[in-house]
Amino acid sequence: MTPVEVVEQNSGSKQTYGDGAADSYQVTFVPVNGSYPEQWAGREDIVVTLNLVPPQHDILLVPQRAIAEDSSGQSTVMVDQGDHFSLVRITQTGCVSGM
Repeated sequence: MTPVEVVEQNSGSKQTYGDGAADSYQVTFVPVNGSYPEQWAGREDIVVTLNLVPPQHDILLVPQRAIAEDSSGQSTVMVDQGDHFSLVRITQTGCVSGM
């Protein structure tokens, strides 16, 4: 388990969680709209899961409907080259919300 220090943006209060055996990280949660739910006040049993993955490089995000698959299973997309379109072979690694 990696210890995590949670800092509440408005109050500045800090809590550290974890066993201290690994590097620690500071995470600040900021509500996008409004404030934290009132039922969270004073509680220490709120669980937040962060799925951290390395950034992806050299990827192309396209709507799934833009991907064509031929009879051999090879996937391609049409890429606008300015004065013409080119068929580009791709490897589809995943789909999230149609992208």
